[in-house]
Amino acid sequence: MNHITASFSDPVHSAQQSFRTLLTAIAEPGTIHGLDQGMQFAPLGASLTAATLTLCDNTTSVYLSHALNQESVRANLVFHCGCTLVAEPYLADFALLTLAEFTNMREFKIGDEAQPQLNCTFFVQVDTFGQGTHLHLQGPGIQTTRQLAIAKLTDAQVAMLQVNHQQFPLGYDTFFFSKTQVCALARSTQVDKEAVCTSQ
Repeated sequence: MNHITASFSDPVHSAQQSFRTLLTAIAEPGTIHGLDQGMQFAPLGASLTAATLTLCDNTTSVYLSHALNQESVRANLVFHCGCTLVAEPYLADFALLTLAEFTNMREFKIGDEAQPQLNCTFFVQVDTFGQGTHLHLQGPGIQTTRQLAIAKLTDAQVAMLQVNHQQFPLGYDTFFFSKTQVCALARSTQVDKEAVCTSQ
């Protein structure tokens, strides 16, 4: 039990607040929101920790990438969330990754025509927002266009997000977490590197 750290100080209020933040982030793709409930399961940052406590429970399966698959993370997820940790990507409801490991997503489930909601959702830990290639976003939840920059996002990762959009309504939804902030790209979001418009 040495690896167990504190959870939400006010579980109901904190979970509700975090859920509203995450819901707003996916409903308004590319918008950046503060998410910090004052604790973390290192090496997960505060925002990613809050998201796992909010969305992962005993009905969900979680995949941890190599960099995040540490005893402190495993112990706290099982203890606080009750989720099932899986080693096989195709079994995961949620996948926790670093940005460098956000590469080949073909092994994860994208849903099917009858049940497109049975997909994997990615939680990707990043350094910061506002730096790097500016993405041009369009789609549901965006009035006209919106810009987003994620530090160290590669051209190959942008192409992967574009392919994901082409699979809609199948595909995966992706949340990006800096230390204390979150933004999201839904599978319905069109991503283009040629960003020339001001955020809406």
